[in-house]
Amino acid sequence: MNQAWTDLWGVTLEQMADYNVLQDPQLEAKGVRPYLLRAFGGETVRVPAIAYDPNLTLPGRTTHPEATRWVSAVAYPLKDFAGNVTEVVLIHNDITARRQAESGLRESEERFRQLADTIPQLAWMADSSGAVIWYNHQWYAYTGTTPEQVAGWNWQTVHDPEALPEVLKKWRASIASGEPFDMVFPLKGADQRFRPFLTRVNPLRDDEGRIVNWFGTNTDISEIKSMEEALLDADRRKDEFLATLAHELRNPLAPISTALQILKMPRVDPAMLRQSHEMLDRQVHHMVRLVDDLLDVSRVMRGKITLKAGEVELATVVAQAVEIAQPLIEAQGHALDISLPGDSLAVHGDSVRLAQVVGNLLTNAAKYTEPKGHIGVSAVLEGGEAVLMVSDDGLGIAPDLLPHVFDLFVQADHQAARSQGGLGIGLTLARNLAELHGGTLTGSSAGLGKGSQFTLRLPVVAHARPELRPAAGAPQAVAASGLRLLVVDDNADAADALATLLRLYGHEVCVVYDGASALRQVEATRPELVFLDIGMPVMDGFEVTRRIRSMPGFEKTPIAALSGWGQSEDRKRSAEAGCDYHLVKPPDFKEIEALLARVGEG
Repeated sequence: MNQAWTDLWGVTLEQMADYNVLQDPQLEAKGVRPYLLRAFGGETVRVPAIAYDPNLTLPGRTTHPEATRWVSAVAYPLKDFAGNVTEVVLIHNDITARRQAESGLRESEERFRQLADTIPQLAWMADSSGAVIWYNHQWYAYTGTTPEQVAGWNWQTVHDPEALPEVLKKWRASIASGEPFDMVFPLKGADQRFRPFLTRVNPLRDDEGRIVNWFGTNTDISEIKSMEEALLDADRRKDEFLATLAHELRNPLAPISTALQILKMPRVDPAMLRQSHEMLDRQVHHMVRLVDDLLDVSRVMRGKITLKAGEVELATVVAQAVEIAQPLIEAQGHALDISLPGDSLAVHGDSVRLAQVVGNLLTNAAKYTEPKGHIGVSAVLEGGEAVLMVSDDGLGIAPDLLPHVFDLFVQADHQAARSQGGLGIGLTLARNLAELHGGTLTGSSAGLGKGSQFTLRLPVVAHARPELRPAAGAPQAVAASGLRLLVVDDNADAADALATLLRLYGHEVCVVYDGASALRQVEATRPELVFLDIGMPVMDGFEVTRRIRSMPGFEKTPIAALSGWGQSEDRKRSAEAGCDYHLVKPPDFKEIEALLARVGEG
């Protein structure tokens, strides 16, 4: 044994005195003995590499704590002149470090392949010339190809022929320059559909900076593209809606401005005055309806609306809805045909909101039907549902628009509809209100020029009373006169206008424009009712209310909040502050009359 052998195994020749290589059970178990026998038979042999542990054969003799080594060996015989084997030389080559490096490399490659097969991207490697030499499983799964089909440059078969020339141009430029490659292009899947992929490729370089491989990934961005398109579409519809809103708000402002100019003129005859008043009333109510629709759709979309539900006859709902849409139907000269079952058809819901749903459908039908058209309303009982249909023979709905008619701010681009105004939120509001009642609202059309039909389905009330009739309207309250009133609003025009109207009804009215003045006037005039604006600067209406309530003798003074906000949270907040009533601007004077009547009755 030479010194290198001793150093390798940590044993001396003396320690190996009883060792016989041909009787080593470890070599026998690892298949080395046949090679040694061939050497002893006179043949030079190369022995395969093995991991050998001397402690298994010669326990306790090696001085190495970690004695196992990977070795490869060559065994060759020494012969005498007669050709007889006299000795066998066994040379061991320690390859432990190399085997560990190879093992580490294999583990690294295995981890890399496992990672590459785990990531959602399609991944691949190419040699320095750009020929692809490896793909991950995702590539084959998406493209439906085999390694043979896409080896080298055959990946071009899954590219869009129109985009391929630009892809090749950029890829070859990257190969020539060594710069990373970055591009979006479509790739064909196993289903033969093309989807957009973001592709990124980076070079792998050796220690001297030479490119040895390219590593690339393809990331499916079809969902991102769809979301981008949806966002762009939503942004476009939002812009269209804002433009429509501006247009719709300007429309009533023009006649309002004209009517105001007429009222300023001297010697205006009574007929002209009455016409101007009626015009102002119509246009103000139109603006109020626009704002109410906006607030309603906002509340419904955020789940902030509260239904005042009860048992309601469907015929009552239809009657209220017709009343809503009748002016437009008559203005267009439409024929309205109503067909309802003779028996009672009761549903559980909010009669006002249900009338709003059907009213929106009727208004929509009137807007999208050419003058002197036909609109039908019918209802039947199907199973446990009341099925109400509103149909027309109007402009119809294009097939590409039909799936989106209930989307927010969607409006068909028809002049007949645009001439009647609207914000494109009526159907959205109608569908959401229907769903809040546990029902559904669907639309259908045979196409442009072929009319449309909307179907509302609502669950009926079990064991509905057959003689259920609409409730009689409540008697109108008669406004009192001669009350002491205080109007508080930082908008002087609004305050003065309301005060003037109240004075015309025979009331004594004091007007102030800020919270501090309101507190002084309350104590000075002891009003029987305070109309109080909530959104004032410095001291808002909530704070004014709280201070009034803290003043001795004014704990129960009636206070009516005036606010541009009318949601349930706003009403609750004003009530918590101490307000008795909540009026939404601009207040309906019928509400004010009813309120004055209640205060007058004590």
